[in-house]
Amino acid sequence: MATIRRSGSGWQALIRKKKYQGKTSKTFSSKAAAKLWANAVESSLETPAKLDLKPPQIFREAIDLYIQGPLKDHRNFH
Repeated sequence: MATIRRSGSGWQALIRKKKYQGKTSKTFSSKAAAKLWANAVESSLETPAKLDLKPPQIFREAIDLYIQGPLKDHRNFH
């Protein structure tokens, strides 16, 4: 979660994540703009759950679909 704090005449958004090196910060004139930026950056750093799953056998499925579809209708296929 980002830290939003008063910084001089503006608002600073500070983001620290364990899996990512270093910290990222930016200063804005309004607190709302700082929150908006922080939410956007944090959501871009999150790993989608789909990337953790084993990839499907897409190539195998494509071959099977080709054999059952266009190859079956080909005149030289027996």
